[in-house]
Amino acid sequence: MSDDQKNDGDDPIQDESIITSEQIGKKRGWSFYVPILILIFLVYMMFTSAPPHPLLEQAAPDFSLERLGDNTSSVTLSEHLGSEVVVLDFWATWCYQCREGLPILDGIAQEYADKDVVFYAVNVREPKDLVQDYVKSLNLKLDVLMDTYVEASTDYAASNLPQTVIIDKEGIIQDIHIGVSSSYRNEITQKLDELLN
Repeated sequence: MSDDQKNDGDDPIQDESIITSEQIGKKRGWSFYVPILILIFLVYMMFTSAPPHPLLEQAAPDFSLERLGDNTSSVTLSEHLGSEVVVLDFWATWCYQCREGLPILDGIAQEYADKDVVFYAVNVREPKDLVQDYVKSLNLKLDVLMDTYVEASTDYAASNLPQTVIIDKEGIIQDIHIGVSSSYRNEITQKLDELLN
């Protein structure tokens, strides 16, 4: 058989042994790449997850804040030490997640009304009239404190709102939530049950 005759037909062995990267992609399809992409994403999340809040497990800074609707009295953290768990929720009327979270916290406060825990919704630097109207529109029964000069929110590093802080009876910050997730209510009540039992 001449060389010409040998080369006339396609050599199946030669064709199968030369596979381009394009052919590999077509053969493997998305089912090959999806697990790899998921693995890359999981590794990325492991190394980029947010570090714990710097105030977690630290002594809570004391504060003295005016109660909304009562210019004559202020509330301090120190008055609750040794007797009550304190929940502070830093918020503002412009904050979308605050509108979602405040009613949840209001419901928890009513549920725990007969327990040794107090709840304060701490408004950050907004006019009293605006805050009063907002609270009324949501039919909130929470005690609202006015952080007019941004002192408490600065001390508690509440740069992202809402920020919910749970302080134990000894004045140590036990939990900090930034934002409102689908598990927000359960996480708050679980921590409260843990601290109150």
